[in-house]
Amino acid sequence: MYNGFTYSQNSKTENNFYCTRRRLGKCRAKVKVTTEGRLESVNQFHNHDPPNYVTIGGKLVKITNITSFLLTEASTC
Repeated sequence: MYNGFTYSQNSKTENNFYCTRRRLGKCRAKVKVTTEGRLESVNQFHNHDPPNYVTIGGKLVKITNITSFLLTEASTC
């Protein structure tokens, strides 16, 4: 995750990480890292809003229906 957006790596030999909406939403955002894991270049121009995530038990969980999530959270508080 970088600046609220999620990325995935095409192959283990590549240092490019592409937006996870690359195929479905044709998003062209990309993050390139060095072999040491430092940012080399970033194209952070997305054609969509960032996904909604919350932290539950130390893990990131994607929220697909924010209204349903908020109602569930409110009822458990």
